[in-house]
Amino acid sequence: MFILMFVVKMMKYISQAFWLLLFIPVLAFAQTPQEKEKYVMFDDLYKAKQYEKAIPPLNWFLKNKPDFHKNIYIKGYNLYHNLVKETSDAQQKAQYQDKALEIYDMRVKHFGEEAKVMNQKGHYAFFYWGSRPDKVDDLFKLYTKIIALNGNNTYYRSVSNYMYMVSQQYRKGNITGKEVVDTYDKLTSIINANMPKYPQHWTEVKNYVDDTFKKIIRSKSKEGKPMLSCEFVNLYYMPDYHKNPHDIETIKEIMRLLIEIRKTNPSAPCGQDSTFAIMSEKLFKATPTYEGALLIISIYKKQKNYAKVEELMDQLPELAKTSKEKASAYYTIAKAKRRKGNKTSARSFALKAAAADAKFAPKAYNLIGDMYYNSGQICTNKNPVLNRAVYIAAYEMYQKAGNAAKMAKAKVQCPDIVDAHTYGMQKGQLISVGCWIGGKVKLMLR
Repeated sequence: MFILMFVVKMMKYISQAFWLLLFIPVLAFAQTPQEKEKYVMFDDLYKAKQYEKAIPPLNWFLKNKPDFHKNIYIKGYNLYHNLVKETSDAQQKAQYQDKALEIYDMRVKHFGEEAKVMNQKGHYAFFYWGSRPDKVDDLFKLYTKIIALNGNNTYYRSVSNYMYMVSQQYRKGNITGKEVVDTYDKLTSIINANMPKYPQHWTEVKNYVDDTFKKIIRSKSKEGKPMLSCEFVNLYYMPDYHKNPHDIETIKEIMRLLIEIRKTNPSAPCGQDSTFAIMSEKLFKATPTYEGALLIISIYKKQKNYAKVEELMDQLPELAKTSKEKASAYYTIAKAKRRKGNKTSARSFALKAAAADAKFAPKAYNLIGDMYYNSGQICTNKNPVLNRAVYIAAYEMYQKAGNAAKMAKAKVQCPDIVDAHTYGMQKGQLISVGCWIGGKVKLMLR
């Protein structure tokens, strides 16, 4: 029992000593008896949660000894945060809110650490000023400063909050479309820098920022015009491109905007001219991608530059990153080869497409089946049974594709039973197809 009492007593002394050590460093900054007296009074009232009574000694320091210790400011704005929670009077609450936020600025003035302190101020400012019409513009200026000061160290919630305010400011006509795009790019850069470290928080932020940006650029003015348009790109971005036509970052930005414009307005005139094609090719050469190749192919198709189309198509399989992309690449080449009349090569690429991704197999086998079926006029034979072997080959391809309608269509063209008997052939025996198709099929009769 004695030992227990001794331990309890010692713990009490240790606890008191601990708090005294925390208190002494701040008190050590007091150079006069008045400063010591005021600090002890302020600290005691603050710890006792008598926040209203703690205001006079706090104000004394803010007025007479603003460089006493930064702890004064930390406790000062926390004091007012607590008063905000305690009061239900709207006018009084607003005064407390403003005073709390003012003390953050005073701390910066006397103790620096502006980026860090503004980050903290922004957290409260959004809740204090966000619903106050007289403070909306001040809040936007504050957040603009926070983003500029902190960059990649900005709190994740501040990034979402700022994008919300950007939307507000644009709707009010206080910022331009160019400023919206520039801000979005800046916030996206911050998000990308932080995503690997804290994916859970930053994924949510990214989704919100992206969705808000899309809503802004697709919103329409009173005249019914969307913010993002060909005129917008020509006015704000093309001059930069013409100054430095080899700047890949500028080209990337223009391409991203043009693609977004075409999504919302497929008939938009921008993105269809030779300048767009040149920019696309420059970007593709700098960073070859599957999507980039498809984009340039579509441009050159419209321009009927088929030599370029074929050149780029051949690169698609190498650029493909997934089995789906690879199958799509092979299938695209197969269709192009078929249009040029190169049936053997078209079949080869169609089979590669089927092998790359099972989901593409039906399309690939249908393509081959169509080529076989349409070869009935060129793959002829004096033997009427062999003359129709191509249709059996087509039937087999349609069967692989699961296309019952085309299977029925091909079966109607299969060899006649009378011709088979005349030439001594029986159902099920292997017969040569010949022509470019080659191989053998089991005789099928109609």
